[in-house]
Amino acid sequence: MPLTKDSKSCKKSCAPQARETGTFRAYMKNVCKKLKALYAKSDRFTHLLVGIPSYSKYLEHIKTKHPEAIPKTQKEFFKEVMAQKYGAGSSKC
Repeated sequence: MPLTKDSKSCKKSCAPQARETGTFRAYMKNVCKKLKALYAKSDRFTHLLVGIPSYSKYLEHIKTKHPEAIPKTQKEFFKEVMAQKYGAGSSKC
């Protein structure tokens, strides 16, 4: 639907009403909730993108497949991952 002069003025005049009635607030809460969920999952994507496994995925695996095992701390996990990826102290020239 193309915007006309009337529809633009309607949007401007309706926006304050939406803010006052709470619909705008509810909308923004929903948007924030979705952004937080997306951000929480983004670490998995970015770690896989650069070739590093996700710590949260590791914790899920340990809880489901090895419930008796004590999971590594995040620091230990990434230290081991980096050692596996780049070698433990050896240069690769």
